[in-house]
Amino acid sequence: DQFAVITVTGPEGIRDYESLVEQDRLAWTLEQLPEVIAVESLGGSISLITMGTYEGYPKWLDIPRGRQVASLAVNTATIVLLQFFVLRRISGHRRTRVLVVMTVLWAAAWLVLGLTGLVPGTAAAAFGVLAFNFVFALGETLLQPTIPAITNDMAPDHLRGRVMSIYMVAFRGGMPLGSLASGFAATFIPMPVVLAING
Repeated sequence: DQFAVITVTGPEGIRDYESLVEQDRLAWTLEQLPEVIAVESLGGSISLITMGTYEGYPKWLDIPRGRQVASLAVNTATIVLLQFFVLRRISGHRRTRVLVVMTVLWAAAWLVLGLTGLVPGTAAAAFGVLAFNFVFALGETLLQPTIPAITNDMAPDHLRGRVMSIYMVAFRGGMPLGSLASGFAATFIPMPVVLAING
């Protein structure tokens, strides 16, 4: 049998941290019952999405306290919805020119995010964060069709598999290894300096 449990909250309360945590606690409690095969909850889904957004790094398997889930959703939706459109648009263009466009988009995205600091806590700041995620994700749709292809073209035939493996380890391993290195560095260097170095 399949059962649905409906959470009653105030207006828009389903997105509140406390509500998501309670849903997650209920899901965990139900999972401990031998009769229950599987449980799905919004809180559990959000924690998996958050971890997936950060390259699957287990540190992020959690429900974020802020409402940045919306900005992560904008980033992911932009990539998913625009990837094929972007692939059609860049077909026939030089990869190096596509990389220039990507760089310009990312610079614009970071500029927008920086400008939100001028109006903290306002609707304009929230919109700026969402706009940052949209523009940055648009740049990400240009990244994957170009950098791996350029790397593949540059690699000698007899080393291509190894070169692409090293590329993927560097690309996917950067976040967890960077976090480990930052934690180690923070034992010797003041934390604000470590954060400044990380960007």
